Amino acid sequence: DILLLASKAPVAPVYPWFLSALASIVGQEMTWIYATQIILTLLTALLVYRLAYKIAGPKTARLALVGYAFYFPLVIVGLEIHPQVLFLFLVVLMMNLLFEATAKDNIWLYASAGIAAGFAVLTRSVALYLPFVLLITLLLRQPLNWRKRVTFILAFMVVLTPWIIRNNIHSSSFSVGNYAI
Repeated sequence: DILLLASKAPVAPVYPWFLSALASIVGQEMTWIYATQIILTLLTALLVYRLAYKIAGPKTARLALVGYAFYFPLVIVGLEIHPQVLFLFLVVLMMNLLFEATAKDNIWLYASAGIAAGFAVLTRSVALYLPFVLLITLLLRQPLNWRKRVTFILAFMVVLTPWIIRNNIHSSSFSVGNYAI
């Protein structure tokens, strides 16, 4: 039963919510769950290609795409019910949005990247400090325009804060998932 699987998953909340929402749309049919995982894997591959293309050009983008597509652990995970698929999609989406935000200096893209980062952390809390590391890296490279970069962190925190408050109420710890803050 997909809903039972989602409710007992030892992960941060987004993946169980994702499975529950998907099950409410397509029912308990596992084929749709696997199909959705495969679609997310393909979308992630396209985002990897897009990011590599913008950073290093078409040859590197093709190499990145082939590397992603044939990396055996990712192929196997893509065929399982596993939060890693959604997590990778959200992280690569966040990196694409952050790259675009920096290139275009667009506050809405910074906010979108922050939201994607928040949902990535709520999918796998292991990425909790990744947005801060990326922000520091950006500030070291281009120290101008703090306001837009702070928007990234604020959007990130807006996504995390309700879950942190919920965890503090239920378990008296400021945690996002498996890790305390």
